[in-house]
Amino acid sequence: MTDRASRRQLDLLGAPRWQWLDELLRIWYVRALDSADGCSPDELADISARLNFVLPATLAEWFELVGHRLESVQDAPATPLTVRVQDGLVSVWTENQAVWTLLVGAGIDPMCQIDSSDFCFPATPLSQALHGMTLSDTLVGAWGGNGRGPLGDLASSVVGGVIEDAADDEVARVLSAFPQLKIPGNPFYNVPPHGDGTTILRDGIGLEWAVATAEALEHIDALVPLEPPGGRYRVSLELPTAVARQVGLIGRSAIPDFNAIHLPSELARPATGNVSQLSASFEWETAQPEKCMSAVRNALPETERALAKITYRPERIAHWRTVESDGGVDDER
Repeated sequence: MTDRASRRQLDLLGAPRWQWLDELLRIWYVRALDSADGCSPDELADISARLNFVLPATLAEWFELVGHRLESVQDAPATPLTVRVQDGLVSVWTENQAVWTLLVGAGIDPMCQIDSSDFCFPATPLSQALHGMTLSDTLVGAWGGNGRGPLGDLASSVVGGVIEDAADDEVARVLSAFPQLKIPGNPFYNVPPHGDGTTILRDGIGLEWAVATAEALEHIDALVPLEPPGGRYRVSLELPTAVARQVGLIGRSAIPDFNAIHLPSELARPATGNVSQLSASFEWETAQPEKCMSAVRNALPETERALAKITYRPERIAHWRTVESDGGVDDER
C-alpha cells in the first residue's frame, strides 16, 4: 500500500464521469484511493486476452481505479478475475443468485443492459450504472451490519438501518426531503434512490437508510424517529459454539434452542438465531432492552457469563451497542 493514488488514477478521478467515485470514497469509506487498488496496463491486457474482447473504455478505467478493491455485498460487481463474456457482451454486476446480470458491449461509455425479462434496468451509460450499483451495495453494507461496502470498509461515521414499520406518510415525508438521484436503481426495485452526498435512501424492503455524518443522522432522526419512545429493540447473545453446546443452548439439529433460555413472553420473544463453526447467536425482540439483557445474562451459568457477548440495538438502527460497566453505551458495527 502506498496510501496514495497514482497520477493515472488522479487524472481519471478528475473526469466528469468519475467525480462521484472520488466523493464516495472520501465521505463513505475508511480508505482513500491507493495505487494498489487499480489494475496495471498489463493486467488489463491480460483480461482482454482472456476474454478475447476489448474492454469498454469505462470498464477498463473502472478496473484501473478500483479493480482490486471490488467485493460482493448484496450483489456482485465483476472483478478482474470474474468478469466474463456472455452473449457477446461483458458482465458488469450480477445478482447474488444470478437471476440477472448487467452487461455492456464495446465503446467508450456504452449503454448497460440487463439479461432478464423479469427485471428492469433503464438503458444507462456504464459509468452511471456503476454509480447506481455501487451506491446500492454501499447502502446495504451500511445496514447489513458488517460495516463493509463494495469498495471495502465503511467509515466509522457511517450508520444505517431498515425501518420496516414506517407508515406510508412517514416514508413519503423522508423521501420528499431529498432529491431522487439521477442514477438507475437496483434492478430488484427499479426505482432510483433518494439522497445527497451524505445520505442514501430507498423504499425497498422497508425504508432503507444510510448516512455518513452525525449531521445527516440527526436530519433523518428529525424526519422519522429512529429510536421512538416505546419502540422495539433487538437484544443479541453471542457465545463460542463449543460453550453454547456445552450449556445446552444448541439443539440436536444444530440450531439455537431458545427454550433453553427462559425469558418471560411479556419481556421478549425469539427473533433469529444462527450457529456457525465458531459462534452461536440468539436474538430477541423486546421493548425493554436493559431488562432483557439482564435476564439473558442471568439465564447463563455464572461460569460462562464472561464469555457471553450481549448487545442491543433499536429495530430501526442496524448498529449494535454494548452497555459498559459504568453504565455508558458503546456503539459497535
